[in-house]
Amino acid sequence: MTRPPLPRTPRHEFPPELRRRHTLDHIRECGIGAVAQHPVTYRRWGPAKSIVVTVGVFLGLGVLMGIGASSDGEVPFVVPPLAALGAWAVLYGLPILLPLAVRDIRRQRRLHRAVSAIPRVGGHTLPGEVGDTPGLVGYDAGVLRLYTARGVALEVPFPSIYVVEELPPKGFSGLPGIDVLAMDGTWTEFRVTDNGKLLTTLEQAGTPVLRAVNRF
Repeated sequence: MTRPPLPRTPRHEFPPELRRRHTLDHIRECGIGAVAQHPVTYRRWGPAKSIVVTVGVFLGLGVLMGIGASSDGEVPFVVPPLAALGAWAVLYGLPILLPLAVRDIRRQRRLHRAVSAIPRVGGHTLPGEVGDTPGLVGYDAGVLRLYTARGVALEVPFPSIYVVEELPPKGFSGLPGIDVLAMDGTWTEFRVTDNGKLLTTLEQAGTPVLRAVNRF
């Protein structure tokens, strides 16, 4: 049984089954022919903004404490800001950022190894994955393909696609992607290093694309 998301969880962080139900409800409301004019919205800071904001908060408090302490002649001005940066490292950097960075590095290495093992592929491709299978995602000649070291693992012809939903990066530093709903009701989630190229190609081919707009 899938655990329901916590209150105020961004839509793109929902479990796939729940997010897809919301997507179908949205399409029924606006109509498949108007999905391009009715994008879904989400809120996401991204890694850089998260680091800048949290460092700014800690450093700002440190500066205020430094001003007060230096005016009283108790400690040099630089000590509280340095202590605040140390507190940021202990409370946020080491327990939160470091594990996420390690996980991101491992994922990138895994993807790089998978791509390096694939024989040269012609056409337009991007490093990415479908589910737990990494490889190269091809998006030319009217077909979405997943290339692996063993050959083509998956093919989705553009004419068989009912709608494509843009997927923002999931988690702190995940890959962006697209969720493809075929005419037969099958969903396929592609994660790639740059989903903009996939979305533009699909739109130019006349495929209905449901865009996602970041409100931050």
